[in-house]
Amino acid sequence: MWAKAAMPDAPIAESTWLDAYDSYYYSHTGTKPLPVLRIRYSDPRRTWLYLDPQRGVIASRLEYTSRWNRWLYHGFHSLDFPFCITNVRCGTSS
Repeated sequence: MWAKAAMPDAPIAESTWLDAYDSYYYSHTGTKPLPVLRIRYSDPRRTWLYLDPQRGVIASRLEYTSRWNRWLYHGFHSLDFPFCITNVRCGTSS
């Protein structure tokens, strides 16, 4: 019901509860709320919403282009890859 209300005209392709961060919803400091409900929609923009049940809000919204941006810009420009988030050799530390 919550997921349908967020995007009433888009069919839901998949919904998954996340108790840990994934490659798109993550935090270097561990401050983003968990658990979240990740909803993948079958809309033209291939929208994903991460819903925070504690606060009753959309914690994050990603579309096809923003997922590409996550890898092409944040990944390469900032060395912000999942294996680098806790690996000092990649140039980042948490």
